[in-house]
Amino acid sequence: MHTPRLSLAVALIAASLALGGCNQGGTPAPKGASSGAPAPTQDTTPSEAAPGAPGGAATTGADPSTSPPPGEAPGAPQDALAEGVEPGVPAKAGEPPAPPTGDPAAEEGATPEAPTPPADAQSDGFPPPTSEQQALIDAATKALRDENVEAAITAFEALMKTEPMSGLKMTGAIALSDFYLQGGESAKAVALLEEATARAPKTGEAQFVLARAYKAAGRARDAIAAYEGALAVEPLLLRAHVEIGGLRAELGEEDAARAAMLSYERAIYRYAKLLEAEDTHPSDKFKIIEAFSLLPDDRVANSLVIALSDPFRLTRLAAAEALGEVGTREVLPALEKALASAREVDDQHMMGLVEQAIERVKDTEPSDSGKVGPTFTEPGEEPTVKPPVEVERAPAKEEAKEPGGATPKAP
Repeated sequence: MHTPRLSLAVALIAASLALGGCNQGGTPAPKGASSGAPAPTQDTTPSEAAPGAPGGAATTGADPSTSPPPGEAPGAPQDALAEGVEPGVPAKAGEPPAPPTGDPAAEEGATPEAPTPPADAQSDGFPPPTSEQQALIDAATKALRDENVEAAITAFEALMKTEPMSGLKMTGAIALSDFYLQGGESAKAVALLEEATARAPKTGEAQFVLARAYKAAGRARDAIAAYEGALAVEPLLLRAHVEIGGLRAELGEEDAARAAMLSYERAIYRYAKLLEAEDTHPSDKFKIIEAFSLLPDDRVANSLVIALSDPFRLTRLAAAEALGEVGTREVLPALEKALASAREVDDQHMMGLVEQAIERVKDTEPSDSGKVGPTFTEPGEEPTVKPPVEVERAPAKEEAKEPGGATPKAP
């Protein structure tokens, strides 16, 4: 008998809401981040894994003291994740860029602090949760760890009857809707998420899951609109491009389908370059890796390989875990080198994540290209594959050309 589980996409979304909060109208805070948390140093002390998120969501196991700072952190180019901002260019006039990885202050372990918000403010844009809501989300999390799905659903349904619409309640709505969908109750999932998104319309994650519910209910047009709404609020929900392309193709709208896939390829290119850039803030890199962990794509894998040698440990941890989700056999040499490096410094946490990633990718099929690298296609030409990037290679030396019409691999 099939036991319902949170899907990977929904588990990650729920984790970002529950652990880091969701900025209504902006990028989700990194998992484990907290208001006022200092920026990470380049090499922090290895720590044990953090408690799991609902449904066994993937986490890097970082504690708040070593997590990337929230959007308020000085020098953090958070708007670099918005569309139309080039890597390394401050989003606002007069805003200083993040210090490069070779900055002396960073090498000495300096950690600029974020301003402390008022006591009654929530960095995620939601009102604070009540003690009852916290108790219910804790009960649901424990039930999921114990593989007691019925108890988890009961706790989530009780959470839906509470007020206010906090980040924890939104987490519960997303998780509960996924269980409804797995049980074939798409109408209940749609109703639940329509109410949630009506009350928090600028929550891109909820819009994304609502789109999935519409798709399951056979409402393709509504699903497309919801996916587009999710991207308008949160451009890092990159899988929405692929979903839109697939739905457009099903509706016979071939030109629109190709345009959606081209948008996907361009977005992947742009965020990959941001991830590889030396001056991209660690918190932005963390968010990009979190988004990439849902996308089995050669260009994605290429950037994650580069991130394995990032100066910041949290970035390396996240990249190793993401490669375990989306990597293929071609990334094994890079993972093995990362494992050797972790053993040299006795980083038990990194060793564990890389070993898990190696075990996972060993069971995968080779990618279509046979190499790790982005595939570019020009009109009338066969796809060509860029040479693989070694793990030691510095991000600044990565060479790539703007794709003029690439054919990405659909997740």
